[in-house]
Amino acid sequence: VWRHGDDLFATATLPASAEGASDGGFALHPALIDSVLHAVVAGGFIDVQGGQGWMPFSWTGVERTGECGSTVRVRISRTGDTAVSVVVADEHGREVARVGALTFRPASAGQLRAARGGQQQSLYEPAWRPVGQNVPFARRAPWAVIGAKDGPASRLLHGTGGGSVPFHASLDDLVLTGEAPRHIVLSLDDVVPAGTGLLAAVGGTDTHVLGVVQRFLTEEPLAGSTLVVLTRLAVDTGGGERVESLPGASVWGLIRSAQTEHPGRFRLVDIDDEEASWVRLSDVLGLEEDQMALRGGAYVVPRVTAARLPDYLVEPPAAGAHRLGIPDKGTLENLTWVPCPEAEAPLTSGQVRIAVHAAGLNFRDVTIALGLVERTAIDAGLGSEGAGTVLEVADDVTGLVPGDRVTGIFCGAFGPVAVADHRLRVPVPVGWSHAGAASVP
Repeated sequence: VWRHGDDLFATATLPASAEGASDGGFALHPALIDSVLHAVVAGGFIDVQGGQGWMPFSWTGVERTGECGSTVRVRISRTGDTAVSVVVADEHGREVARVGALTFRPASAGQLRAARGGQQQSLYEPAWRPVGQNVPFARRAPWAVIGAKDGPASRLLHGTGGGSVPFHASLDDLVLTGEAPRHIVLSLDDVVPAGTGLLAAVGGTDTHVLGVVQRFLTEEPLAGSTLVVLTRLAVDTGGGERVESLPGASVWGLIRSAQTEHPGRFRLVDIDDEEASWVRLSDVLGLEEDQMALRGGAYVVPRVTAARLPDYLVEPPAAGAHRLGIPDKGTLENLTWVPCPEAEAPLTSGQVRIAVHAAGLNFRDVTIALGLVERTAIDAGLGSEGAGTVLEVADDVTGLVPGDRVTGIFCGAFGPVAVADHRLRVPVPVGWSHAGAASVP
């Protein structure tokens, strides 16, 4: 990289081993253009400091004028505080491409993590919740167990109260008896291959359970039965327990797919090693839940709940008038409260003070927030449309009085109180909500 006058120059050569370097797969190899664009930092056009980086954001005037080989030379000229123009030439100096304007936008480390999902959260997320005490239990129907009576499945007898539960070595053995119990419990600990590596155990268990599932679905006498797959410590319910069974975790994914394809035919139950859980296991069959876990003798089920609030929640404003704004433009995550003293200042001729109940959000706000435009004819802040109730009017305003519901265009709509020109206000039609009225201007 070198400088000549106000321009930067850089050259880059693609390694011979790079994919597409010699077969003509790219008119301009992306690795080359990425490399030479680093010159804007090396040459001081873009200042990177304090954990604040810059990312290419907007490309305009892009034109390819020729073919490029494995070497490029570029001339970079500043066209603004955060924008440059780029001319690309091959190793002989023949122009092959040009970019009229490439605009950069700021990006913090936190934003980059969020972009790849490191801290980003959905509006909703799954969480395990206790089963309510008033949830009714259905009458216990006949059930059977696939597993060895002297093996891990024998612990199922703890909750039978001394009753008799038939055990079967396999689904085939159960089918041969001619029985069709309402619930068939498959004890996964009895089918996990012993003496094998972890990956082999996972694969072997999945293969075995898939075979049982397929056979179960094809047996007409079992059309009224439900296959209950019992795992032990295969899922994390958020209670601090450890997940011990990787084969069981894999089977949960398999059976969830089967539940989607055959609703009502499969259930999943995970249990810990607490004796209180095993004593209550048989009662699980009376709960109409497709997925459930027992932890310390308590039933928990997965539910979709509101996601936890993100770390960048905007705190309430300090004392005084404030409105939402983005002093450091470039990303919506910089949204914060900014002082708005004009909302409390004495009214001048033609002004009205309004308690804002709803504000409209439009493309203008997005472009200002991202720094694409500095301001519009209204002002440089966010929020230019809203609806609310008149609090005060200037002495020369006669068409409005405190208490009137109005909507229109005014500055500072993203705050609890705003001041506007009365000529840009109209009454809210009868029957309209404030939210509906705010969306009209």
